[in-house]
Amino acid sequence: TPAYMKGGKERLEDGKGWKGSFGSCLFALEKARRAAAEREALIVVEGYLDCITLHQAGFTNAVASLGTAFTPEQAAELRRYKGRLEDDAELGPRIFLCFDADAAGEAATLKSIDVLLRAKCLPFVVRLERDEDPDSYVRTRGAPAFQARLDTAVRWDQFKVDCEIAEIKLKRLPETQAVHTVERLVQALPREMWDKWLVYVAKALGLSVDDVRNSRFRSNPANFAPADGRAARHVAAAAELGLRFVPRTYA
Repeated sequence: TPAYMKGGKERLEDGKGWKGSFGSCLFALEKARRAAAEREALIVVEGYLDCITLHQAGFTNAVASLGTAFTPEQAAELRRYKGRLEDDAELGPRIFLCFDADAAGEAATLKSIDVLLRAKCLPFVVRLERDEDPDSYVRTRGAPAFQARLDTAVRWDQFKVDCEIAEIKLKRLPETQAVHTVERLVQALPREMWDKWLVYVAKALGLSVDDVRNSRFRSNPANFAPADGRAARHVAAAAELGLRFVPRTYA
């Protein structure tokens, strides 16, 4: 059994320079340092075999988290590579997450995004075909195919939004509930991007953009606070404002 499957603080070393430890370090980080600095980016995979295969294929800025529990300590290690993007100057290096393309991998990706954001890194997600992993993908399709996946990797916010859209469709939520779910999703993203994602999600679900915008306005108490200390004015019910929702579900 590989050491990283045993938990604790087991070390993993194969005698050929590949090494890592569970919890705070990342497998192959020593080998990836130079390429990561040159490319201002790191590829993070789950298992050490994924990582070795990527290095052999020329992706020498790859490291492995040695399990699905990506830790704050590992994120702090990645934060040391302080490459900058013009539109995200406050963030650190670009981190390309490429976990197994299954339900567990998706859940691990979502958790890792949150950990990386707290460490001031900029996560991207590399999407593979269902049930593929980096090792199998490179072995069957080749390095150029994997490079194409890197080139089309999506930012963390795009990935989160798409996952939520898929969940809403899977649950076949009524329209009113879908509207409120969209509102909560958008408000969890950076404020300056709210309108962009609101329009994107509404269109993806076949919702009225205006209805979702109105829902967001009504849900914010600050929009109805008295401006001069007088009693708050009466706000008509949604039905009186002509905001009518026709129950509908999403296939």
